Amino acid sequence: MAETAAIAWRSATESPGLPTSIRQSGTAVGRHGFRDVEDPKWDVIVELDGRLYHDGPAAQDADMERDLDAAVFASKRTLRQGWGQTVERACRTAGKVGRELNNHGWPGTTTPCGPDCHGGFA
Repeated sequence: MAETAAIAWRSATESPGLPTSIRQSGTAVGRHGFRDVEDPKWDVIVELDGRLYHDGPAAQDADMERDLDAAVFASKRTLRQGWGQTVERACRTAGKVGRELNNHGWPGTTTPCGPDCHGGFA
């Protein structure tokens, strides 16, 4: 899922006008690893979780520990998404991510990707 989700996420974020983010950024606190998508200016992290690497209890526990470390030691908010949010409801999810970025000071707005898209607004 990781590559498919990354492609879906990239296409879903370009159309609604979300700010450009960093892919595969190294973690700055806690367990060593990489973040799927990070916007360091607005302190928001987006994780695209697939079943391959995030399905078992140990992997889920490690992910939650990393999210907790990011929140406590770096004041960053992690938005963890699965297949449905990333692929099936990508526009709605992009709208919600835009709202969270607004909560962190991003002055932009997201726009629907087309006439039948409700984005994160419906």
